[in-house]
Amino acid sequence: MLLEAFSEYDLILSHRSVCRLQLGDPTKRDPKLPETVEERRDRILKSLGFPTAVELGHTLVAWAEWHEWAIATMTKAVVMLEGGPDTLRLHTKNSRFITCVVSPLHDTEVGANPGNAFHIHSVSVNNASDFDTGSPAPKKTWANGEDGRLMDMGKWLRSSTNPSFAGLVSVVYHIQDTGMAFTHVAPVYHSRAAQPLSDLNAKVCRDVVGMIKGTTNAGSILRVEKDDGVVPIPGVLRRKKKDWQWRSIFGAGCLLASWDHMGALMPPSTTKSGLKPQALFEKFATL
Repeated sequence: MLLEAFSEYDLILSHRSVCRLQLGDPTKRDPKLPETVEERRDRILKSLGFPTAVELGHTLVAWAEWHEWAIATMTKAVVMLEGGPDTLRLHTKNSRFITCVVSPLHDTEVGANPGNAFHIHSVSVNNASDFDTGSPAPKKTWANGEDGRLMDMGKWLRSSTNPSFAGLVSVVYHIQDTGMAFTHVAPVYHSRAAQPLSDLNAKVCRDVVGMIKGTTNAGSILRVEKDDGVVPIPGVLRRKKKDWQWRSIFGAGCLLASWDHMGALMPPSTTKSGLKPQALFEKFATL
């Protein structure tokens, strides 16, 4: 399977760098020989519109930075659904980790927009053993980053003044159908909500993940106006000269006036909690 064939080509991402892969040069070979791992990887990358795995990694970094609030909020929600940070074994080298399964968009015009570069399929909390079958890429990428995660977490614990800080968790981005995986670490915090979650709170967490996935995959980037903001504003990126600028899709002259306007257009079955978007994000912020 191609997922397995590419498992050795993991990339480790950070906010400052992308580690380059050591690529072979398969240009001179007997055409009768079976396709090598490198050739399969290059063929898949080409089909996705990326010349190299490093370029794919850079594109993923840019996309993840634009969606920082969305990814952090989904991480909080899925961790709460699993029982909170104490269930993640963050102080060991056998920690659980977040797996975000994504795939690149194929349309060239849309793909050029860094905010729309990937489609989110799922976000989950995993154990390394979950990947004993199928593609080993997430497990290998997570394992390669554990020493660095623990070192970084130690620095955070010594400097953090937030009593709710629980540690750093690995977020592994698994590129669907390629066997490639990328990772970075993210802070997690103890929540106010008691564990195990009540039925309503569990529904709120699932609805938040679904709402964020839906708006993100529809092309919106969620942002909060202030550092302590709890209700995000969806927006889109527009090109201005060589840069991309975020613009809200809410307001006068826009398609939607507010979350309440969007909520009024949504069928009741959209959320399991029964809450409309504005109330949903406000409720989640109290957990």
